[in-house]
Amino acid sequence: MADPYGLRRVVRPKGVLPQQAEVIDPRLPLGPDELSIDVEHLNVDAASFRQLSQECGGDTSRIAARVREIVAARGKLQNPESGHRFGRDADRTRR
Repeated sequence: MADPYGLRRVVRPKGVLPQQAEVIDPRLPLGPDELSIDVEHLNVDAASFRQLSQECGGDTSRIAARVREIVAARGKLQNPESGHRFGRDADRTRR
């Protein structure tokens, strides 16, 4: 069955789109509506890069390692420290 929104990949929290999810599972087999691509470069938003750079003392090797840690833990690049979560309700009291 096709899953055009990728909802089957969402690990946590259930019921949100993959972009909003804290964790997704990229290891699932490809569905008929998915592609596997090789990524050579990531575009990190300025706020996340600044935060990661400060966290890692500007050391590019440490920044790269931290990005790999985030991707390994979350299945995607979403900076857990920046407070910026795409599409997340700003009112966190409604959880």
